[in-house]
Amino acid sequence: MRTVFLNALTAVALCSAMLSCHEKPTIGDIDPDAEPTSCQIKTKQIFSSPVLGKYVRYNIILPPKWDKDDTSTKYPIIYLLHGAGMTDELAATEYCGWVDKTQLGRKTFDAIKAKRIDECIIVTPQAWNSFYMNWSMPYETFFFDEFMPYIEKEYHAISDRKARAVAGLSMGGFGSFYYGYGHNDLFCYVYTMSMADGTGLLEGITTGKSKDDLPFLSIAAGTND
Repeated sequence: MRTVFLNALTAVALCSAMLSCHEKPTIGDIDPDAEPTSCQIKTKQIFSSPVLGKYVRYNIILPPKWDKDDTSTKYPIIYLLHGAGMTDELAATEYCGWVDKTQLGRKTFDAIKAKRIDECIIVTPQAWNSFYMNWSMPYETFFFDEFMPYIEKEYHAISDRKARAVAGLSMGGFGSFYYGYGHNDLFCYVYTMSMADGTGLLEGITTGKSKDDLPFLSIAAGTND
């Protein structure tokens, strides 16, 4: 399973820099028996959070043959966390970037088709400038008590540590490390990209934890990071 996540998350990291135009859907009749030609991408989905007291949006990439009615087929899941915005207004839409500004959906499909990775779910939740902590808002509580259980039930994810990974860029890189090592019983893999400086915030996060109990960690950073 770690190999699956290593390949999948490497693809995520690479395609985060690949800007592309939106692909327009083909107009015409759809053959339900035809082989899928892409992953299923659902954008700007809405979750109503009692903990936060507001709506939280998210984008989700689903396997090509994912079927809402097939609850017996379950998939590994990657939580992909976005970076901070320069303003609160910009931060509210940062979660869209993974789908709107990259070829993530296409690259994921190509990797699945080529059997480089197993079919998996990738979800990108809205997080504003929360740093994914109970800081400016109780975001961490929301994520683990509300969002994760909902997503994994609604979209048929495997609710098991060995099938769950977290990755992120900048603020999301911090969040992925903070979640993966702070909740090491829930994640088997962590991938940080250009991780934001969280000096002092991560102090003691591994205290009392065995190395064998911590998730596998990959770190990606540029020469100026």
